[in-house]
Amino acid sequence: MLGAAKESENDQRIERMRKEGNRMVREEISKRGGTNSYMVILADRFLVSGEGRGIDFDTVKSAVNSIDLAKVESLK
Repeated sequence: MLGAAKESENDQRIERMRKEGNRMVREEISKRGGTNSYMVILADRFLVSGEGRGIDFDTVKSAVNSIDLAKVESLK
C-alpha cells in the first residue's frame, strides 16, 4: 500500500494518499467544516500528523510542514 496512490471523494470528505518524493502523504479534507487532517510518513518509519476540527485544511497542512521534516528523517 505504501507505493499506491489513492483518492476518494463524497459529498462530505475528500481523502487522498500519494507518494511525494520519498514521503507518503495522506490528506483528509472535510467539505463541511468538520475535521481535517494531514499526515506524512518519513523514511518509512516516522509519522508526523496534524488534525483540526473547524480549522481549514491549509492551516493543518502548514502546521505539519512547519516542522523540520528533513531533520526528523535524518534521525537514526
